[in-house]
Amino acid sequence: MALKFVFDSQDQIPEGLETHYTEVDGKWQLQVEGGATPADLDKVNTTLASERSAHAETTGKLKAYTRVASDPEDLATQLAAGKEAIAKLEAGGGDSFDQAKFDEAVNAKLGVEIGPRDRKIEELTEKLSNSEGQVTDLGGQIRRRDMSGILRTGLEKAGVMPGLIDDIVDITIAKDIFELRDDGRMLTRAPNGTFSELNPAPGMDVDQWTTSMRSVRGDSWWAKSRSAGAEGGDGEAGGLMNDNPWRSGDHWNLTAQGRQINQDRGRAEMMAKAAGAPLTGAVRHPKDAQPPQRQSA
Repeated sequence: MALKFVFDSQDQIPEGLETHYTEVDGKWQLQVEGGATPADLDKVNTTLASERSAHAETTGKLKAYTRVASDPEDLATQLAAGKEAIAKLEAGGGDSFDQAKFDEAVNAKLGVEIGPRDRKIEELTEKLSNSEGQVTDLGGQIRRRDMSGILRTGLEKAGVMPGLIDDIVDITIAKDIFELRDDGRMLTRAPNGTFSELNPAPGMDVDQWTTSMRSVRGDSWWAKSRSAGAEGGDGEAGGLMNDNPWRSGDHWNLTAQGRQINQDRGRAEMMAKAAGAPLTGAVRHPKDAQPPQRQSA
């Protein structure tokens, strides 16, 4: 279910989501870090409506020309013929016709009457294009925010370790695993090429997806209890700490780290974070003391 951005009263907020809303001007608004607000969207929509109105006004003015000729080329021909007749009269006509004055008069009139119109049309077209681009960008931001919220709620509901949820959300959104459809459903999309571990099948909702991830990720996302034999030598629960080559002490293994990164970089990043070590670039765990310096003979 997609999260609604604004409620008229606190009583309308779904149970369990009250902490995600705050009162703004008498209404309860979803708290989103770095996201667009309704005021931002209203401002863009107002600007877009103004530009469209101006464009429609210009189009209406151009309709006057269609009463002279339906084809733009015919209109240009007739306009040029009329300008030529006027220019001949102003140039003197008859035996005293001055070709230089005629050309000057035609160019002057065409430049004054047609040039500004064309420039105005180009200006309005550019403004309309820019406004539509802004609306598209904001729409994409809101869509990603909504998808992140739905996914985070599903992971919390499934009992995934809290410390991993943000990373899982970021990786899943970045890999474009889900799509938010117009009917509000968020489902796994059909991937380009072969299916991956994070996207074993298309058309799954978040609950179905998290269930399928238990067989794929297992203890790496869901912590074992200590009674079930979870390791905790460094204070962490089991799961990502089991056979973790980024753990301090004898568990540290650069070869195994490289192999894990090549096999599944997303899982490797989570394992390194769980162990409190950098993913790459370290020769030993930060908790381990530096070895003593060898003394020269």
